[in-house]
Amino acid sequence: MSSTPSPPYASPAAVRPHRPLWARALALITSPRSVFEEFIDRPSWFWPTMWLSIITIVIGFAMWDSVIAPYSLERAQSGGAPAESIAKMEEVFAKPATRIIGSVAPGAVNFLAIVIEGLCLFALTSFLMGGKATVKQSIAVASHAMLVHIPKAIIVVPLAIQKQDPTVTLGPGALLPVSEATGYGQKVLAMILANLDLFNLWALALCILGMSVVSRLPAKQVAVAIVGAFLAWTVLSPLLFALFQK
Repeated sequence: MSSTPSPPYASPAAVRPHRPLWARALALITSPRSVFEEFIDRPSWFWPTMWLSIITIVIGFAMWDSVIAPYSLERAQSGGAPAESIAKMEEVFAKPATRIIGSVAPGAVNFLAIVIEGLCLFALTSFLMGGKATVKQSIAVASHAMLVHIPKAIIVVPLAIQKQDPTVTLGPGALLPVSEATGYGQKVLAMILANLDLFNLWALALCILGMSVVSRLPAKQVAVAIVGAFLAWTVLSPLLFALFQK
């Protein structure tokens, strides 16, 4: 007596082949779950992180003379810096080496920040909650979630150039710009509102979806943990940062 053989198992990689970065970036809008499902077998984090850092460097270099340097000088003047210090700052900002270093440094920090964010996602969902996500998968989720800041830059950079303010944000932060906040309380509130930028919230939603997929944990459970950590960072980081600016 013969039995009908069962069909061969089709792995997720065979059903969903690994797409190039540009295709995954577009799919974050149309079908984000499919992007994160690819990371179960083939997580990819280096190139999205590298491209985000390169774009950060290019934007910083392009905005240095028109926005970043004038904004820094204006903040120093409003903070009561003496004329000699302002003149020295102008001389330093005018040097090509300063422009290069001042543009490359944020790109390097951006790269490191994405890696740290991925490690935090791993610690939350796998180390603390018992999920199955690996470090590489977690960083892949973080790096792809941060890709939403590319369309944000297309909107924000022209606004920053127009307003001569690199702290422009899209969301409730527009009600109290960081550049206009005075006093410790206002600075803290302004930075909290800036952290609630619409694109930050979009990236947060992608992190929740991505980590629920790769960690194999319920989305609601992952959402509670990640949103809680985000709110803690949103409140605590401005408190510390504004304290050092007093």
